[in-house]
Amino acid sequence: MPESSFHRAKLHERELLLGAATDVIEASFGRVVLNREFPSALSHNVILVDADVTVKVLLEESEAIRKRAGIDWCAIWVDEAKWAQSLRPGLEAAGHNRSTDLYMALAGPPEKTSDALVERVTFEEIRPSIEAFWRKSGRSGMGARALAGRATTYRRVCEVSHFGLREGNS
Repeated sequence: MPESSFHRAKLHERELLLGAATDVIEASFGRVVLNREFPSALSHNVILVDADVTVKVLLEESEAIRKRAGIDWCAIWVDEAKWAQSLRPGLEAAGHNRSTDLYMALAGPPEKTSDALVERVTFEEIRPSIEAFWRKSGRSGMGARALAGRATTYRRVCEVSHFGLREGNS
């Protein structure tokens, strides 16, 4: 992926996170981004590490912020590779698991692979499918509804469109 596409993708993801947040709290290492509407959603409750910091300071300071806000857990987002490397052993010892995001960019024109009729749908039309996905992954009905509802937070930041393929329209 060209560097500019990669950089734009990361910035876009960060803008969505910050724009959907109910709280953005400045910290010595960066920011703690929280969404009190979805306190258990790691994709909405994130510690952004934007400065070199020790694991001890990162965990103690972010835990104090989270506890004051009533958020149990946050993902930790470290963009700088050398900081991620130095933080990894301590974070893993504290029970955090490492994950890596994969960004992909379409470099050429898309290939048409189907004649199926895809159409724009409202969120309420597609919501049952999203909830069904979360129920299949083991969430309760209430948990699935809450997780599906997270998609609405992005409307605060940008225009959101949903597309679907209606059953029988292949």
